[in-house]
Amino acid sequence: MSFSDLGILALCALVGWAVVSWIISVVQQQKRPPLDLTGASSAPREPRREPLRGLPSPAAFSDNGVRDMRALSLSEISARWSSILGIPESSSAQEIEAAYHASLAECDRIRFSPSESESAKSAAEARRAQITQAFEFIRPLKN
Repeated sequence: MSFSDLGILALCALVGWAVVSWIISVVQQQKRPPLDLTGASSAPREPRREPLRGLPSPAAFSDNGVRDMRALSLSEISARWSSILGIPESSSAQEIEAAYHASLAECDRIRFSPSESESAKSAAEARRAQITQAFEFIRPLKN
């Protein structure tokens, strides 16, 4: 056996040791519980539920007839999806998608405009949520 053969053998042993060490450390990390970064005790606790942010109050919609997003049920969406998207019920899938993207663009124009009031921005957010909900309802039925 020459010195080059011994060097290759030593290099292979080093690489093999590194791979096995890496696999062992990954397996050990998977077995450990996640780190608690809050500094609280290790006792299990109920996850903290924060109130939803950005959802407007129903008073924000009094001027344009759009109701609070949480008030729309599945039956209301099924009855009103075409009026929410602003298209006739006989529209094709391409027309529905085009209306969806145009409505989202209009809502985003209002949401990100520096000249719009906060109530208009929150109404646009709620309208955007309704548009998305109506599109998600009708998309599987029209494809």
